[in-house]
Amino acid sequence: MMEIVIKIPEGLKDVFENRNVTALDVEEMRMAIKNGTPLSEHHGRLIDADAIPRHLVRDIDEIDKQPTIIEGSDV
Repeated sequence: MMEIVIKIPEGLKDVFENRNVTALDVEEMRMAIKNGTPLSEHHGRLIDADAIPRHLVRDIDEIDKQPTIIEGSDV
């Protein structure tokens, strides 16, 4: 299994709910997937490290407290 992070254009965020998907919508989604960033096979949980105040960056407890954006891979 491969996990990737993709950036979906704002106009496509509801494409899966829309019954009138156009060929252009499909192509935009295809390009978003193609240009996605693959995650390493056995990555840990991903957090927004930039959300940690600078003076607390070395405090491991602060890192542990950050909300998970993407769960770790158990593949």
